[in-house]
Amino acid sequence: FPYTTLFRSNHSNEITKESIKGIQALLDTGVLVNNQTVLLRGVNDDPKVLSKLLKDLVKIGVLPYYVFQCRPVTGINHFQVPILEGIEIVEGAKKFLSGYAKRFKYAMSHFDGKIEILGGEGNTALFKYHQAKNPKNLGKLFSKKLNNKIC
Repeated sequence: FPYTTLFRSNHSNEITKESIKGIQALLDTGVLVNNQTVLLRGVNDDPKVLSKLLKDLVKIGVLPYYVFQCRPVTGINHFQVPILEGIEIVEGAKKFLSGYAKRFKYAMSHFDGKIEILGGEGNTALFKYHQAKNPKNLGKLFSKKLNNKIC
């Protein structure tokens, strides 16, 4: 059973010679390296920028694992992207991706568990419990009507 670790990169500019060297050292020992990205306003909220990050990660042997919806935490509101806009960005990025770069889950942390954001149409978003405090919710699909400001 292989060991895994997480690399957290939100933009291709964070992939440096030093980080590549460290990742390669992990890969050489058999450790699988996954990445968690947070969708951030002004950093990676453009489909081309996000897709470049995901492609660049795969090129260096890092598998995209999650793209997280930015949490509504005090002091970082300026980084938040509304969920409906996030869906458009993520789906737009996927148009530039194939294979491993496309295997990530777009998700959000919630007090009920980890919720996958599956997509949307109009002002309705489709969600799935990826992890749930209540075992009855695990895997449950649900939809919510959202406005274009809800993060």
